[in-house]
Amino acid sequence: MPTAELARAQFTTYGPFEGFQGAVFAQPVFVPPSTPFLVVLSGGTRGLALTQSGFPVVPLFWRFAQGPWFQRGFVGELSIRIYEGYHPGTATYYGTGRPGSQSVTPWLSHRGFPNTANKVALDVTQVPSNLPCVFLLGIRTQITLPIATIYAQPVDSIATTTAGGWATIQLAIPYSTSLAGVPLATQAALLDPGAAAGLSHTQGVELLIGH
Repeated sequence: MPTAELARAQFTTYGPFEGFQGAVFAQPVFVPPSTPFLVVLSGGTRGLALTQSGFPVVPLFWRFAQGPWFQRGFVGELSIRIYEGYHPGTATYYGTGRPGSQSVTPWLSHRGFPNTANKVALDVTQVPSNLPCVFLLGIRTQITLPIATIYAQPVDSIATTTAGGWATIQLAIPYSTSLAGVPLATQAALLDPGAAAGLSHTQGVELLIGH
């Protein structure tokens, strides 16, 4: 997903032709080399996203030459916006969970892109209802104990209760370039009377935050 909007411009096109030019941003934007950004062109309900980097973005010129949506004779308002680009966040699944009731091992998964300014959900499934559950957030590790293996050395934790066979929390990642490339290890543990020693847990999931 794009992040902060850097600039926008709007102008009217007149056909027949296969391209257009003339959009100038009120505030010129310079994007340094090797810095990704997103250029979004839209007209009516149609749009096209183009990614470029490393040149001053004023004035802007593009020639579609019978591009995906531009047609001869098109007349109307076009808008152009430039957003900060992104380095997409990733998720790595590692380790093995500890079985709970009926010898079923809880599973931890994530939903959403772990990028700055985004929200990411962490879901624990394959668990009975009404069990105390704690999500560990911290540094990736692997510490083997007699009753558990710790895959996330906790810096913080969030407690909840399973319902309907699962539990979930949401993490709101702040918008900050300093977070780009920062890893966050996660794991969930449950107090399960059907598990050996009354404890079950998931494998680990490490989120690498993108921007």
